[in-house]
Amino acid sequence: MNNSKSLNSHTTSSEPSDKVNKKKKAAGIEILANKDDIEPTLIKKANIRYQDSFFRRLFKEPKYRKALYLILHQEDINVEDTEFENIELDNILNVDIYNDICFTVRNRLIILLEHQSTLNQNMPIRILLYLAEEYKRLLTRSEFSSALYAAPLVKIPRPEFYIVYTGTEPCASVMKLSDAFLDCTSSGINAESKIELTIPVLTATDSKGILAEYFDIINYIKSETRYCGSLETAISHAILKYQSGYEISEFIRNQKGVYDTLFEQISREELLARQLEANARVLTQQVTEQVTQQVTQQVTQQVTEQVTQQVTQQVTQQVTQQVKKNDILISYKMLLEAGIAPENALQSIVRNYNLEETEVRKILE
Repeated sequence: MNNSKSLNSHTTSSEPSDKVNKKKKAAGIEILANKDDIEPTLIKKANIRYQDSFFRRLFKEPKYRKALYLILHQEDINVEDTEFENIELDNILNVDIYNDICFTVRNRLIILLEHQSTLNQNMPIRILLYLAEEYKRLLTRSEFSSALYAAPLVKIPRPEFYIVYTGTEPCASVMKLSDAFLDCTSSGINAESKIELTIPVLTATDSKGILAEYFDIINYIKSETRYCGSLETAISHAILKYQSGYEISEFIRNQKGVYDTLFEQISREELLARQLEANARVLTQQVTEQVTQQVTQQVTQQVTEQVTQQVTQQVTQQVTQQVKKNDILISYKMLLEAGIAPENALQSIVRNYNLEETEVRKILE
């Protein structure tokens, strides 16, 4: 008899779609206003996950979700649509990751994160927090509110994470949590890790099927934008190109707002890139100012100490010379008063003070 409970299902939540107030026609397709109109909205909502991104809308569709899963698990060719359940996640990974797909199937918790900018090396740490948050959500559901503290083992779905990377920077094929451990060096970790997260990074070069077509359409839009200088035109061309003859064509033809979601997703990518660049400039300036201040303080302190030492040496030398001069004058006077001839008194001073005769004569002048 199995006393364990299973957390292999999750209640989905509905998400309101954003209303578009300003639209225009281009190439026979209803589109949003230009980027100057949409960018303030993107900036205003920089910390909100966009529910209707192209990535999420595509792979939340049962047909394409199943196709994506079969790319990851070709051995489950007989998986049924009814075995899948979408899960809506709150975005706790900040603004540079807002495209996520999460679903459970066959005791697995599958989470894919679409990442467009330069790949953050801290992703394994952030994904660990992401996973902890989702398990916490599962375990706090009413039917399991006290199960965690009871004797029977609570069963949880096995997690699988993937990063779908559409950026252009070179990246590793796998990211690991252990790379962040303090005792991990360039030659590897010094001790066996008791906890590990291994996250495959999926790129256009090793993708196929519906995932390859997703990469293709995103890269086509970017390339076409560079060629024609207009994101709006590039998206229009992409929709015309992919509306037939591709696995993704049915989605392109039948889904409303495809243009809007593509425009929003790629515009947001550009915005994030500019934000990262601006942040880098600010950080560089702050570091430069800090280093300059530290160097200035160090130099000032060194110069102050050096000058102080030099002045002290000079004053000490001057005082010593004056004291010696007074002693010589007093000694010479006493010798003369004792009846010693001036020349003999001078030679006595030279011998006792171990000085040059010319120096003593100068003092006595």
